Amino acid sequence: MNHLDKTAKTLLQRLLGLVPGDNGGKKADFGGFCGVWTEADEAEFRENSEDLRRVNPRDS
Repeated sequence: MNHLDKTAKTLLQRLLGLVPGDNGGKKADFGGFCGVWTEADEAEFRENSEDLRRVNPRDS
């Protein structure tokens, strides 16, 4: 792989967030939401989204 190809591949990986340890700057976009749920919030979410985790056998 030549230098230009390697550079292009590296840039694409970073922009798409595919490089381990590098999230392409996206983490900062959601930093305000990280760790803000209480245990009660999580329990309510899990209860309200339970139907979304069930697979209907007729759909498979």
